[in-house]
Amino acid sequence: MVREKTLALETIKVTSRHNSENLYWVRWVWDESKPQYMVICNYPSDGDPRVMDITRLLIMNHIRSLTGGGVVVANLFSKPKSLGNSSSLTKAGTDQGLLELVSMAHNVDEVILGMGSLPSKSKVAQARLAKLMSMYQEDKVADKLKMLVNPDTGKPSHPLSLQAQVGN
Repeated sequence: MVREKTLALETIKVTSRHNSENLYWVRWVWDESKPQYMVICNYPSDGDPRVMDITRLLIMNHIRSLTGGGVVVANLFSKPKSLGNSSSLTKAGTDQGLLELVSMAHNVDEVILGMGSLPSKSKVAQARLAKLMSMYQEDKVADKLKMLVNPDTGKPSHPLSLQAQVGN
């Protein structure tokens, strides 16, 4: 016997801040009364805010499992890149991108740094992260910061890195 079930889906409001070259953040809100999160990753894999890449999907699913009501997936570097080398990263960030991250931090309950080891491997990423941390201190939102870490090693992790470990 085949049964059919219809589910009433909730409304999810999607907003983004981007231009033709930069994707600063994409925000999904499904329940404004629940905690709102921002997860800062390295750089967007795709410049189209309508694309649900694997990183965005993993983050959204995790925030839902925490009973969060919304998530902003933001980027330390705002231009889509496939390589995290110093040459490409130097061209991948803007001052406006950092201002966007500071501004958005005021609109969420928690900011999660999910950049993995890139800042420890790249002087460009390390300098950009240090500048962002300084801006968060000045704007008095540093108390919202958390670091995504590998539970086995305690080292900074990226959502895709953690997913790969779960799959092994």
